[in-house]
Amino acid sequence: MADSAHPSRLTPRLAILFDAENVSSAIVSPLLRRLRTHRFITVKRAYGDWSQLQGWKSVSLSHGIQAIHTPHYVSGKNAADMLMTIDAVDLLHQQVRWFCIVTNDSDFTPLVHRLIGGGARVVGFGSRKAAQSFISACHKYIVLEQEYTAKALRKAAVMADLERKRAAELPETAEQAAARAQLAASLQEIFWEASPQNDWLNLKDFHIQIQRHQPGFSCRQFGHKRMVKLMESLNLFELRKIKNPAASSQVKHELRLKQAEPISLPAPAAQSALEWPNNI
Repeated sequence: MADSAHPSRLTPRLAILFDAENVSSAIVSPLLRRLRTHRFITVKRAYGDWSQLQGWKSVSLSHGIQAIHTPHYVSGKNAADMLMTIDAVDLLHQQVRWFCIVTNDSDFTPLVHRLIGGGARVVGFGSRKAAQSFISACHKYIVLEQEYTAKALRKAAVMADLERKRAAELPETAEQAAARAQLAASLQEIFWEASPQNDWLNLKDFHIQIQRHQPGFSCRQFGHKRMVKLMESLNLFELRKIKNPAASSQVKHELRLKQAEPISLPAPAAQSALEWPNNI
């Protein structure tokens, strides 16, 4: 009865729509942290041909983003853009009043005008090369390069490399692949929290941190009897052995995330935080 009496409580307040074929998955984590989406009932969707995308599968799983698969039925026709536009208008009719359109494609300018004409507020995210028409149409426009961090870019590079290596190995079921990708993404988040500078971390301490976040975690769930073997199989971490000076027969394992290729980042520009209305 409470829900029926207050239907607005069930209505999403914010829709974040990613044009996954035109933006990197590296921006997802910093972008969502900036938006502080935990304050809203939020729709998060990413559109693209998922058989061709690198890095997005694991990111969508770890951040609760709905993956909308849009295969290229005809060469030169972008089905993802069309479906994203249709969904945005549908959400507008469902009383969603805040939209974040994440794309580098200026073709979404008419969509922005339609959403604003329907009473919505629209924040655009894109590159510095986006068309002025798209930038001017949005209530606020934020340059994606400012949202990139070295950590996010390293994570995306490692995840893309992991996905390529897994694809070259023996085939695994869709459920196994999803579980492994979700595990890798979760372990990266837990490791960055425990070691923000990517310093060497004792494997036993890391195991404790994992179990704090996921009490039911066991390396046997993924076919390994020992944590060190599971870490090696993920190809996500560098591992090293350290001998105990007091007992040379005793060895402990330490690990850190593998380093991606150096990346040149654009100089950050001053940008005020995205401010939401006080009544939301």
